[in-house]
Amino acid sequence: MNVHASISALLLFTPFALAQGAGSKPSESTASRPAQDERAGAPRPERLDATIVTATRRDEEVFDVPYSAFVLDSDEVQNFKLRRSTPDAVSQLPQVMGQKTALGQGSPFLRGFTGYNTLFLIDGIRLNNSAFRSGPNQYWATVDPFSYERLEVVLGPGSVLYGSDAVGGVVNAFSNRRSSYEPGIHGNARLFFRWAEAESSFVHRVDLSGNIDDKIGIAAGLSYKDFGDLKAGNSTGVQRETGYDEINGDIRADIKLSKEWKFTSLYQRVDQSDVPRTHTTKFAEPFEGTAIGTELRRDQDQRRDLIYGRVEHVDAGTPIDREQFTLYWHRQAEARHRVTSLTKADESDFEVSSPGIQGQITRDTEVGVITAGFEYQHDFVQSQRTNFTLGTAPVPEVQGSIGDNAGYDLVGIYVQDQIRLDDFELIPAIRYTYAHAYANQVDNPEVNGTSPFNPANVIDVSESWNDVSASFRGVYHASEDVNFFGGVSQAFRAPTLADLTSLDETSAKEFPTPGLDPERFLQEEIGIKARGDGWTAQASYWLTQIDGLIIPSPTGELFGTTPVVRKSNVGDGYQQGAEIQGTLDLTKELTAFGWGSWQEGYVDQVRFQGTATPIVTRAPISRAMPLSGLLGMRYTGEGSRWYVEAVLRGSAKQEKLSLKDKTDTQRIPPGGTPGWIVADLRAGVRICDNVLVTSALENVGNANYRIHGSGLNEAGVNFVVGVDIRF
Repeated sequence: MNVHASISALLLFTPFALAQGAGSKPSESTASRPAQDERAGAPRPERLDATIVTATRRDEEVFDVPYSAFVLDSDEVQNFKLRRSTPDAVSQLPQVMGQKTALGQGSPFLRGFTGYNTLFLIDGIRLNNSAFRSGPNQYWATVDPFSYERLEVVLGPGSVLYGSDAVGGVVNAFSNRRSSYEPGIHGNARLFFRWAEAESSFVHRVDLSGNIDDKIGIAAGLSYKDFGDLKAGNSTGVQRETGYDEINGDIRADIKLSKEWKFTSLYQRVDQSDVPRTHTTKFAEPFEGTAIGTELRRDQDQRRDLIYGRVEHVDAGTPIDREQFTLYWHRQAEARHRVTSLTKADESDFEVSSPGIQGQITRDTEVGVITAGFEYQHDFVQSQRTNFTLGTAPVPEVQGSIGDNAGYDLVGIYVQDQIRLDDFELIPAIRYTYAHAYANQVDNPEVNGTSPFNPANVIDVSESWNDVSASFRGVYHASEDVNFFGGVSQAFRAPTLADLTSLDETSAKEFPTPGLDPERFLQEEIGIKARGDGWTAQASYWLTQIDGLIIPSPTGELFGTTPVVRKSNVGDGYQQGAEIQGTLDLTKELTAFGWGSWQEGYVDQVRFQGTATPIVTRAPISRAMPLSGLLGMRYTGEGSRWYVEAVLRGSAKQEKLSLKDKTDTQRIPPGGTPGWIVADLRAGVRICDNVLVTSALENVGNANYRIHGSGLNEAGVNFVVGVDIRF
């Protein structure tokens, strides 16, 4: 019996062995762990009373913040939805499209933006760095969904509080921590197992936590994941060469230094091995006319390390109510292994090491609650590429996918005030940003060849930018249960090393493009949140004005079989959308819930026609989310120890394609991505106080469908089981 089968058999047998204790008096270890939610046997209905920090950098209810925002706790992500990755965790929220280039490479679109136009944080520390690519990238998938206790999602610009990149939205993952502090020494453990048939996947997670009085809390975990080839619906079936392995570890310590001071430290490690980018290879499965790749292999290894130390001063009774300071070091390393033919291959890798410092203070004054802070991060970047041809010596290039011997500085200073005037709350804020990019070894796009031994092939790049961004948002508390919200927010994104120095080949071939300007955005939004006895509702409309979006426009040339693109700040235009969502308790046990999302956008792009002067034309924004929605019903059994749920979700056909989308024939079918509707069934039962078993039958009809812009199809009929055991 292999290790998977052994562990799986143990975890599947344990719940039934422990079930004999259901209803008995909790053991001492059970009594000492955190109290279970009152609906512990069923997922909590979507409510607006969850507490969120990310929206305003202060603890507030989602109902009261002037944003469309969501809080997903660990039970929702891991147990009830049985998500296998962080991109999947947010993929069924309004105005979020869960694009996947590959099984291990997800890049959600938030209000029409993805990649380096969305910002991901871990305990407030940037995952983003200057190597992040435009369009879909894989880096969100390097955040283990079992490493955090909750995920906060704030849609719309967040640049004033969080700096460059926060255009489509901000997502903040709050790491696992010890949450129970009784006198003495206590410890708890958790075992979690997830198995999915269509993914041929096994996920194992072990968590340990403990405390010494109220002075020290420790939480640590280890995840091991083995994903096989993904089976799509109907005629497509098994999608070859899509599986991969992953191992994750994390440990956090919280130490109470005094009544007012505490210290927190965290270390995370993620290793992904041989994650295939299948759509570029001959193993890709055609879908509605998509092209098959020509490469024999394209796999990527990802490694990420994060370590930080944070001191925090709370309830000080001084002029400063709260202050915190953080030192951190974040490292991301990527290696690509590509075989293009029987005689040719290449190896490309880069590493980004990012030390940083943050500081923030909050003070309640006569003119409102003022939050002010600063952030500084520096990226040290190394990037290499070597080509291999059978029978010849390896040939190095000037750089890898981005400039070599490079760096990037990002500095921000911000101030926000929250002013309460009777039933109104007004939130003005402002931020200054400085960004500086340099690279000492960049391929010269004006000279043929990439040999580092030819001085004419090598240039250096050094550019810097300054920006002042502001926002003004507000809430009108019409009553205790009705809030109107809205505002105007600027967003700013400075060009990165990926913009200026990219020499990469994904769905298109890019060359270094020095001299690019920052992208600027202005979003206006208005909305309403309401709640009553057994129901909630929320709706909003938003319009984003876009100035100078960096657009990669197809030139009509080919690099082998890959379209060549040229980047420029031509992308003026707009993106707009609307969303509506709500829940309704039909009876004490039966809840209906659902949402709908619509958006569209157009920006200027460059059309090349032979040798004639390029023509600027307005076309749809790349990979716009089609009209989408979700509708579900959930029944909760007596005592909330079990539940069943049925969900219908779907998207309309997306035929509005950017000029670049039309050339991305390996991912987007000619004429656009077909619409789809699928049904999911979910159920769960708390067998005893220690054991929760959940399951899902996803895509009941075995539909063969693809999320717009993805490089593979979604799972066909998929049976998923999760077992959560706590001691």
